Amino acid sequence: MTSTNMSAGKSFRAWLVFGGVLVIGLTADLWSKAAAFSWLKAVAPVTGHRSVIPGVMDFTLSTNPGMAFGFDKLPPWVIVAASVVAVVVVSLFFVTSPRKARGMHLALGLLLAGALGNLYDRLFSRVAMGDGTVRIHQVRDFIDLRPIYYPWIFNVADALLVVGVGLLLLGSFLQWRRERAAAK
Repeated sequence: MTSTNMSAGKSFRAWLVFGGVLVIGLTADLWSKAAAFSWLKAVAPVTGHRSVIPGVMDFTLSTNPGMAFGFDKLPPWVIVAASVVAVVVVSLFFVTSPRKARGMHLALGLLLAGALGNLYDRLFSRVAMGDGTVRIHQVRDFIDLRPIYYPWIFNVADALLVVGVGLLLLGSFLQWRRERAAAK
């Protein structure tokens, strides 16, 4: 393999982009969950709810035993197994991707940070709710955009996953357009 078509797994710069985004994203997710839950328990111990940007965004203490958009019909072990598979697949995509595909490395770093942030919660979270119940092994959610009619409460990891998928789709579309233009 020549240096011009070397894989990302052998490129320091590729690892720097991917790893940097991964560490920053995962840190932001886990820190924001801990900070938001601690703050909500202190300022609104009963309701677990506080307006952050009036009419736009609230923070609401919430947990999700399932997956995205409140889908909770699968057993927890299936969701954990799917998360582990996703982590492995994203990691393999990175290692085998072209070393100069920095946009892809950024997107894959976001995906891995989001997947690991929510996987951490599924394995280790323990949340005391305002009603006295304790929820374990559920994803901690707190970003509430219901004031602007977005029905789901989510977290930073979820946002990282959505942005990562969006960037991969955009990159694929742009690549398709380049290949189509080159074929003409």
